[in-house]
Amino acid sequence: MNDDAFDALRLPCHLPTWHVIRDGLENLKNCVQDPTCSLREWATKHQEIVNLCKEESESSSRIHFKSCVFYGLVEFLQKTASQVEKRTFLRSTFPAIVDFALELSNVVPLSGVLYSRQQIGSETVLNKQCIASILASGFLCLFPRQCRGPRRKLKDINFTNFFKYLPE
Repeated sequence: MNDDAFDALRLPCHLPTWHVIRDGLENLKNCVQDPTCSLREWATKHQEIVNLCKEESESSSRIHFKSCVFYGLVEFLQKTASQVEKRTFLRSTFPAIVDFALELSNVVPLSGVLYSRQQIGSETVLNKQCIASILASGFLCLFPRQCRGPRRKLKDINFTNFFKYLPE
């Protein structure tokens, strides 16, 4: 097998700002469990973390609620979800998702998550904790852009478009 034919997926835990992102996720988890924290504030805090993951200068500019990734999720929770569904998501499901994402650096294989650049068959085995952490990171839109060259990109694993169209 030619090692030049494979790349490792850039994971959120590989970002130089991972320690700041981890702290932000802990704060986000605390915010969602705090009854004084509004859903708007929660979505805005989440967007600050997403901006850190994009590795762009957007993190320093003012964040508008309607441009937040979680805007659609907030709309869904406020207009469609029942009170029980909303409470369960905010008090149990969301904190568990954050906990899975926080474990990413501890469960990813030392070799990383490899993929083929040249359509060469291969196999990568990941345990379920690693897969849960990858999915949780995607749900939280933590993955940086995955570039393979000046014109080619991998598909985005983040749930950004899912949340965008959620209220419809």
